[in-house]
Amino acid sequence: MAGEYIWMGSEEEAERYAATAGHWIVANINQQIGWPAKKTLVRFSDLTILFLSELDDQYPAVAVLREGNLTDDEIRRRIMFFLSSLAWSKGRAIKVVHWTGGGRPYRLGHTGFKSSQSLHFRITYLPEPQDRNARLALAFYREAMGLDHEAYSFLSFYKVINLRYKKGDKQKAWISSALPKVDGREAKNRLEELLKQEVDISDYLYNSCRCAIAHAGVDPTVDPDDFEDIKRLQADLPLIRNLVEILIEEEYGIKRSSSIWREHLYELSGFKKIFGAELSSKLKGGGSEFPNNIVIPKTLSIRLGDENHFSALEKLTPEVRQAVGGIVILGARSENGVVNASLILNFLEERLVFDPVNGLQIQDDGSVLAAEQAADVQRFLGCYWGNGALEVWDPQSNECLGRRDPFIPTNVDLGATIESFRQAEARCIGVANQRKLDEAKKT
Repeated sequence: MAGEYIWMGSEEEAERYAATAGHWIVANINQQIGWPAKKTLVRFSDLTILFLSELDDQYPAVAVLREGNLTDDEIRRRIMFFLSSLAWSKGRAIKVVHWTGGGRPYRLGHTGFKSSQSLHFRITYLPEPQDRNARLALAFYREAMGLDHEAYSFLSFYKVINLRYKKGDKQKAWISSALPKVDGREAKNRLEELLKQEVDISDYLYNSCRCAIAHAGVDPTVDPDDFEDIKRLQADLPLIRNLVEILIEEEYGIKRSSSIWREHLYELSGFKKIFGAELSSKLKGGGSEFPNNIVIPKTLSIRLGDENHFSALEKLTPEVRQAVGGIVILGARSENGVVNASLILNFLEERLVFDPVNGLQIQDDGSVLAAEQAADVQRFLGCYWGNGALEVWDPQSNECLGRRDPFIPTNVDLGATIESFRQAEARCIGVANQRKLDEAKKT
């Protein structure tokens, strides 16, 4: 499902998993997606996949500890499916250059420059189509993205069209119907260039590209020594890629990441499960009805994607404060009443709304715990303003109910703002320590 939460383990969990002795299957990778800078765990289908960060002398890699009755080749096939899904999600090249393994997740050494890394690596979307042709389409897409040869990359992209439409006339007809939907910047530029040349674009892509690459001795034939052919195919790659992305989305139902981001259905996906389809539909239509017997979680936890847990914001007690015009306002408070949070579920616009200025309130009761919780709230706010990705969880079922994209502040001095939260956190910690001393004196 498009809104399904992708579980990613902590660095500590990844380190423990990597230290497990057993039978490991390791795919050494060349990539352009921005590999995690530290060990990371991801769950995909029934696999737990370990990301190994790139070292100066070792490839980045993904590794799986074999369990159950799966053979090595079955695990490799599932890893390849995962990489195809990831390449689609990220829209960047990933390819396996070597397979290794052993009693530990050993990988091969390499020389040369390191590839791109990400300090805040996050996977938010991984399609898992069950249809064989849909999986093949993703595999061809990954293959095409990873090829350094213009002609073969074009041909691999075109395989997706060939997979869906077997005959040339059907392929050309689909291309003609899809051209108005082209939305990539480079693809649109190439499309405009070809239109100015007054060529039949579907015939051009089929005969002058697809057939000219696949067949020799026909007219035209792509000449590997002709630099004009190379430049032409380089210019055509963004267009054929964009067309294939449209086909995969429309014909196989595998959404592009841009569509996932534009629809942002993941923001309220877990809450919709709780409220049920009927009530969610009413709220989406602007309804205000909110039955008193609606089941909501007994507790909520407010977390961030990269720094998941803040003790002051764990296991808050929620309540529905208002439901008007498709908007549900949730309140959530700590057991001692010190922390009060407010969340807005905007079903009309499919948005989870949190006010970073007024969304969290502290009622100091003079206790050590209150000061410690206030410090934790300041730490949370500092992390949130620093591009934190808000997540709301049901801690009992361990299910993510809703999440937002990373917060991007505007019109602020970000460095000074984050520093002010750090100073506020330090002051609260100082107050907590002083209260501890005062309590000790009383005893």
